[in-house]
Amino acid sequence: FDCSENRFPLETFCSSHLVGSSLVSLGMTKSIIPWSMLAERAESVPNLYISNALKALERSALIMKSISENLAHPDEDCEETADLATIPFIPVLQKPSSYLPLPWGGEGHQFWSGDK
Repeated sequence: FDCSENRFPLETFCSSHLVGSSLVSLGMTKSIIPWSMLAERAESVPNLYISNALKALERSALIMKSISENLAHPDEDCEETADLATIPFIPVLQKPSSYLPLPWGGEGHQFWSGDK
């Protein structure tokens, strides 16, 4: 998430344990990001790449890290992982100019989905 999205309260606002725990009890995500939210973030990567490639690559890396964390704590709501697998948010390394004259799997693509 970007600060401009206003998804997180200011740190000074949450410095009180009571405020932070109250926000969590009201539904604020604390550690594990829901699959549906990861899918929403993944869908934003290609458009973000147009305006800020570095932020898009950072977001992609954080999404993959969150996927790994979610898989370490499985729950019953894993049906949404299939949706995430079809979203192209994984960066594709561009073919090096000195590469052998062999086909390059990601040629012509900036992002691939997990089902490729």
